[in-house]
Amino acid sequence: MASPFSLLVAAVVAAALLYAALAYFSPQEAGAFEKFSRELDLAEATEGSFHSADILLKGGTAMKADGLDTATRSVRFQCTSEQACLGDAVEVMVRQMVVRSDIRAKVHFRCVRSGGIDSCTAYIGAEPAQLELSGLAVDAQVESGEAFDVSFGVKNTGSLDSVEGEYDVGVFLRSTENGKPLETLKKELKESLGRIAPSDSRKISVRLSVDSPGKYVLRATAKGKESGEAKQEKEFTVIDTVNAACKATEKGAITLEEGKCRTEYLCGGCSFEYECISKWREKGIDTGNVYTGDEKGIVVESEPIGGTCV
Repeated sequence: MASPFSLLVAAVVAAALLYAALAYFSPQEAGAFEKFSRELDLAEATEGSFHSADILLKGGTAMKADGLDTATRSVRFQCTSEQACLGDAVEVMVRQMVVRSDIRAKVHFRCVRSGGIDSCTAYIGAEPAQLELSGLAVDAQVESGEAFDVSFGVKNTGSLDSVEGEYDVGVFLRSTENGKPLETLKKELKESLGRIAPSDSRKISVRLSVDSPGKYVLRATAKGKESGEAKQEKEFTVIDTVNAACKATEKGAITLEEGKCRTEYLCGGCSFEYECISKWREKGIDTGNVYTGDEKGIVVESEPIGGTCV
């Protein structure tokens, strides 16, 4: 049985050999490094989907992810085919890639937002799985409290299986507060997509209902493990019978603020902002640019004429 001292010596020797091996590989030449950096910049700009590039990697060099990280992204490497990574030319590790001989590699770059930063991957070899979402459909106008249908398709356009996939459908109420757009999540549905083979697709159909009238946006998202992320959105309106007691009562104050005319239009007996808007529209008022509002009245913005509001 080996003594503790001999085991310690063996460990020290092994560590020294590893250090010497890594020291042999110089940093990847500037051209390849700059190419990786530019492609990662592009991947951040096209978040969720991958793009590909042919890059010449010089033998006897190494590339470390530390040099590609920025304040907005964290980078890692991943091998996606045995032919590309298990030969003598290149060894791919999570945060380092060692190139032993010259090779022109097909590299696929993709970034996905995670934890407040872009998680970016450089895939070496085959194209990774990639989920695409298309054909999001919802009626432009639905009735309050009534069920309505939402449908869309999800397809894997990559070369590998998409695993642990899921889709998310969120319904957001749009409103304004002090002139600033506001969105409030009113309903959300998440379901598994399971495994999707390359070129296969899923047809998704769900039924939803919304109780509060107003303007909404529906957002559908599909994502999976190493499968990217795809999104689509559509606006729709939820309507209800306008309360018979709702009336457009009077025109209120007119002010000139931030270069815009802001005119108050007051209402009484209304339960929702959209009812007040509807009543003033019936009177011929252009309500296309509502600055803020509620069931008691709305403020409409317009351009001044000759520097004054009328």
